Amino acid sequence: MLRNDHKVKLRIKDDVENIPDISIMILGTPGCGKSSLVSKLIDDTFSGDYVTDDIPPRNAVIEAYQRQIPLIINQTYTHQTYQAQGNDLDYPLEEWIPIYELVIVAFDLSNELSITTAINSVSDFIENAKNGRGDFKKLLLVGNKVDIDLAPPDSKLGQTQAWLKDILQKMREEVGAAPYNMHVNYIETSAKTGENVNLLFETAATMVLANRGMLISNREEVIKEKEKDADVVYARKRKTANTALFKSAEGKDKDKGKEKDKSHGKADVSYQRRRDPKG
Repeated sequence: MLRNDHKVKLRIKDDVENIPDISIMILGTPGCGKSSLVSKLIDDTFSGDYVTDDIPPRNAVIEAYQRQIPLIINQTYTHQTYQAQGNDLDYPLEEWIPIYELVIVAFDLSNELSITTAINSVSDFIENAKNGRGDFKKLLLVGNKVDIDLAPPDSKLGQTQAWLKDILQKMREEVGAAPYNMHVNYIETSAKTGENVNLLFETAATMVLANRGMLISNREEVIKEKEKDADVVYARKRKTANTALFKSAEGKDKDKGKEKDKSHGKADVSYQRRRDPKG
C-alpha cells in the first residue's frame, strides 16, 4: 500500500477546479476477479461468475479529499490494439503503461499460477523501470480473494503464498533504496465481501492525482509557509537595512551640507574683510 504516515495528510490543491476523468486499466490472469472488483465498486454486487464476454469501459465516481473523482475503468477485452484473449499478462506491462494513467495488476491469492504470473510480470517491469524503461508511479498491485483462508504452509499453494510475502518485501527493499526511491503499492482485497475495494480505487485515484501534481501534503504546506515567512523576514530585514543605509546616507549629506555652509560662511567673512579692511 501507499506509505501510511499518520502525520502526513493530503488534500487537493486550492487552484484545482475541475478533475478530468482518470483512465485506469485492470490487468490480470483469467478468473482473478477483475470484473467482480469493478461491479462491487459501482453496483455493490457480486456474482462470482467468470466473465468472458467483451466488457466495455465502465464509469465510476468515488469521493476522496471532499471531491467527486471520476474514473473510467477499462479491462483488456476492450483494448482495440491487443484484444487480449486469455492471460492479459502475456503482454509486457510497458506496452500498457503509456496508454493509461494507471495500470492495476490483479491476481488471485488462492491460485498459485495467478500469483506467480502476476509477480513475474511485475518483477520484469521493475527491472525495466530501474533502467528508465517504465513509469513505476503508474503501477498498482492487488491480491484479490483475501476472504479465502490461507492454504496449509506445507502445501504448494501455501508455499507460494509465503513466497509472495517474501518477494513483496524484497521488492520494497530493492526499489525503495537509492538511487531508485520507488515504492511498491500493494493492496489485498475481496470482491466478494467488499474488503478494501473502495480503498483500492481511492488509492488508484490518489496515485493519479499525485502524478498530475494536483495534491499537496500538510508537510509541503508547512514548508511553503516557512518559506513564505522566511521571505517576509528577509524582506523586512532588507527594508530595515535599506532604511538604515538611506538614513546614513541622508545624514552624511546633511553633514556635507553643514560643512559646505561653514565653508561658505568663512569665505563670506574673508571676502567682507578684504572689501572692508577697517572692519
